[in-house]
Amino acid sequence: MSEYAEITIKNHKKYNKKIVFVIFNECYIDDDSKITNIVKKYHKIIEENKGICSIIDARNVKGCSKTLAFSKAKNLNKYDELVKSNLICMSILMENPVLKMLMDAVTKIHPFVVPTKVLKDNKSAMDFVIENIK
Repeated sequence: MSEYAEITIKNHKKYNKKIVFVIFNECYIDDDSKITNIVKKYHKIIEENKGICSIIDARNVKGCSKTLAFSKAKNLNKYDELVKSNLICMSILMENPVLKMLMDAVTKIHPFVVPTKVLKDNKSAMDFVIENIK
Protein backbone atom coordinates (compact mmCIF):
# COMPACT_ATOMS: atom_id res chain seq x y z
CA MET A 1 0.00 0.00 0.00
CA SER A 2 1.23 3.46 -0.84
CA GLU A 3 0.88 6.49 1.37
CA TYR A 4 -0.76 8.23 -1.59
CA ALA A 5 -3.00 5.65 -3.26
CA GLU A 6 -4.20 2.08 -3.50
CA ILE A 7 -4.37 0.26 -6.81
CA THR A 8 -6.77 -2.64 -7.37
CA ILE A 9 -7.96 -4.56 -10.40
CA LYS A 10 -11.54 -5.76 -10.76
CA ASN A 11 -13.31 -7.59 -13.55
CA HIS A 12 -16.56 -6.16 -14.91
CA LYS A 13 -18.62 -9.35 -15.02
CA LYS A 14 -21.15 -8.29 -17.68
CA TYR A 15 -18.52 -7.20 -20.22
CA ASN A 16 -15.67 -9.45 -18.97
CA LYS A 17 -13.24 -6.51 -19.00
CA LYS A 18 -10.75 -5.59 -16.32
CA ILE A 19 -10.74 -2.16 -14.72
CA VAL A 20 -7.80 -0.83 -12.73
CA PHE A 21 -8.82 1.49 -9.90
CA VAL A 22 -6.34 4.01 -8.51
CA ILE A 23 -7.90 5.46 -5.38
CA PHE A 24 -5.96 8.27 -3.76
CA ASN A 25 -5.97 8.70 -0.01
CA GLU A 26 -6.29 12.15 1.51
CA CYS A 27 -2.91 13.64 0.69
CA TYR A 28 -0.85 16.45 -0.76
CA ILE A 29 1.35 15.07 -3.53
CA ASP A 30 4.89 16.38 -3.20
CA ASP A 31 7.13 13.31 -2.96
CA ASP A 32 8.72 12.30 -6.28
CA SER A 33 9.65 8.75 -5.24
CA LYS A 34 6.18 7.93 -3.89
CA ILE A 35 4.37 9.13 -6.99
CA THR A 36 6.95 7.43 -9.25
CA ASN A 37 6.23 4.11 -7.52
CA ILE A 38 2.49 4.52 -8.13
CA VAL A 39 3.07 5.44 -11.79
CA LYS A 40 5.35 2.41 -12.32
CA LYS A 41 2.87 0.03 -10.68
CA TYR A 42 -0.03 1.49 -12.71
CA HIS A 43 1.83 1.15 -16.01
CA LYS A 44 2.97 -2.39 -15.17
CA ILE A 45 -0.69 -3.36 -14.64
CA ILE A 46 -1.62 -1.79 -17.99
CA GLU A 47 1.26 -3.63 -19.67
CA GLU A 48 0.14 -6.98 -18.23
CA ASN A 49 -3.59 -6.48 -19.00
CA LYS A 50 -4.19 -5.54 -22.64
CA GLY A 51 -7.71 -4.13 -23.10
CA ILE A 52 -8.01 -2.79 -19.54
CA CYS A 53 -9.79 0.44 -18.54
CA SER A 54 -8.91 2.68 -15.62
CA ILE A 55 -10.72 4.80 -13.09
CA ILE A 56 -8.57 7.21 -11.11
CA ASP A 57 -10.22 8.70 -8.05
CA ALA A 58 -8.34 11.84 -7.07
CA ARG A 59 -11.15 13.45 -5.07
CA ASN A 60 -9.17 13.09 -1.82
CA VAL A 61 -6.05 14.79 -3.19
CA LYS A 62 -5.76 18.17 -1.48
CA GLY A 63 -3.10 19.49 -3.83
CA CYS A 64 0.03 18.75 -5.78
CA SER A 65 3.42 20.37 -6.17
CA LYS A 66 3.30 22.26 -9.49
CA THR A 67 6.99 21.60 -10.06
CA LEU A 68 6.50 17.88 -9.50
CA ALA A 69 3.43 17.76 -11.78
CA PHE A 70 5.25 19.41 -14.69
CA SER A 71 8.40 17.35 -14.22
CA LYS A 72 6.33 14.14 -14.29
CA ALA A 73 4.41 15.35 -17.37
CA LYS A 74 7.69 15.61 -19.31
CA ASN A 75 8.23 11.87 -18.81
CA LEU A 76 4.71 10.69 -19.71
CA ASN A 77 5.46 10.38 -23.42
CA LYS A 78 7.61 7.30 -22.75
CA TYR A 79 4.36 5.50 -21.84
CA ASP A 80 2.35 6.67 -24.88
CA GLU A 81 2.68 3.51 -26.99
CA LEU A 82 2.01 1.21 -24.04
CA VAL A 83 -1.09 3.18 -23.05
CA LYS A 84 -2.40 3.48 -26.64
CA SER A 85 -2.04 -0.24 -27.28
CA ASN A 86 -3.29 -1.57 -23.92
CA LEU A 87 -5.62 0.94 -22.25
CA ILE A 88 -9.14 1.37 -23.68
CA CYS A 89 -10.15 4.50 -21.75
CA MET A 90 -9.74 6.37 -18.50
CA SER A 91 -12.12 8.15 -16.12
CA ILE A 92 -10.67 10.60 -13.63
CA LEU A 93 -12.71 11.61 -10.59
CA MET A 94 -11.75 15.06 -9.37
CA GLU A 95 -13.45 17.85 -7.43
CA ASN A 96 -10.61 20.20 -6.42
CA PRO A 97 -10.73 23.20 -8.82
CA VAL A 98 -7.06 24.07 -8.28
CA LEU A 99 -6.02 20.49 -9.05
CA LYS A 100 -8.27 20.52 -12.12
CA MET A 101 -6.58 23.71 -13.39
CA LEU A 102 -3.17 22.12 -12.83
CA MET A 103 -4.24 19.01 -14.74
CA ASP A 104 -5.59 21.16 -17.59
CA ALA A 105 -2.23 22.96 -17.81
CA VAL A 106 -0.30 19.67 -17.79
CA THR A 107 -2.54 18.12 -20.45
CA LYS A 108 -1.90 21.08 -22.76
CA ILE A 109 1.74 19.97 -22.75
CA HIS A 110 0.99 16.24 -22.79
CA PRO A 111 -2.55 15.49 -24.03
CA PHE A 112 -4.31 12.24 -23.15
CA VAL A 113 -3.64 9.48 -25.68
CA VAL A 114 -6.81 7.44 -24.99
CA PRO A 115 -10.41 8.56 -24.49
CA THR A 116 -10.44 10.28 -21.09
CA LYS A 117 -13.09 12.12 -19.14
CA VAL A 118 -12.80 14.09 -15.91
CA LEU A 119 -15.91 13.63 -13.79
CA LYS A 120 -17.18 14.24 -10.28
CA ASP A 121 -19.07 11.05 -9.35
CA ASN A 122 -18.66 7.27 -9.44
CA LYS A 123 -21.68 6.56 -11.65
CA SER A 124 -20.54 8.95 -14.40
CA ALA A 125 -17.03 7.48 -14.29
CA MET A 126 -18.34 3.92 -14.66
CA ASP A 127 -20.82 4.97 -17.36
CA PHE A 128 -17.97 6.45 -19.41
CA VAL A 129 -15.94 3.24 -19.07
CA ILE A 130 -18.92 1.11 -20.10
CA GLU A 131 -19.58 3.34 -23.15
CA ASN A 132 -16.04 2.66 -24.31
CA ILE A 133 -15.94 -1.10 -23.71
CA LYS A 134 -19.23 -1.97 -25.42
